[in-house]
Amino acid sequence: MCSSDLSESAGRVIAAVRPGGEDEMRALCSAAQVPVADLGQTGGDTLTVSGHFAIPLAELAAVHRGPLPALFD
Repeated sequence: MCSSDLSESAGRVIAAVRPGGEDEMRALCSAAQVPVADLGQTGGDTLTVSGHFAIPLAELAAVHRGPLPALFD
């Protein structure tokens, strides 16, 4: 897995779809001739990318919130 697998660009986005909306999303993408892939599910207290890593959401939140406020302390 490399960063391009989970990155966004002008030609690639990651979209979250509410449970039950997967078929509609696939149909919309198909109608627009846009490739689509299911990357996984959300929920729980850990970000897990199967076969690669698992990180507790609390750890991710701390890292996300930490850098800028720390610069101003």
